[in-house]
Amino acid sequence: MRHIGKKFFSRLSGTPFFSPAGFFSYAVIITVTYFILEAIGLRSYTAVLFGMDSIAAADGWLAVCLAGLFLLFYFAFIFLAPVFFLGSILFLFILKFLKVGSLSKQF
Repeated sequence: MRHIGKKFFSRLSGTPFFSPAGFFSYAVIITVTYFILEAIGLRSYTAVLFGMDSIAAADGWLAVCLAGLFLLFYFAFIFLAPVFFLGSILFLFILKFLKVGSLSKQF
C-alpha cells in the first residue's frame, strides 16, 4: 500500500517521493487544495459536525462528507504543510551544504 502511495504522489508532483522538491511540492499541493476548498465554501459545511444549523445542514450525509473533506485538508494545511516545507529546507541544506553525496544518489 505504501508503494502505491509513493507512485501516486510521484506522478502527481513529478518529483521523487523523498526529496526536497517532493516535500516542497506536497506542501504546495496541500496548500492549494485547502485554499480551493475554502474558496468553494466548504467551511460552512463544518457547522453540521458541531450541531449548528446552516444552509449545508439540508444536504445530510453529503454535508458530513464535505465537512470531513474540508477538515482533513484543514488539519493537513495546519500540521503537514509546514512540516513538509521545513523538511524540504532542512533536506536541501543537508544535501547541498553538508555534501552528503551518497544520500543524494540514493534518492
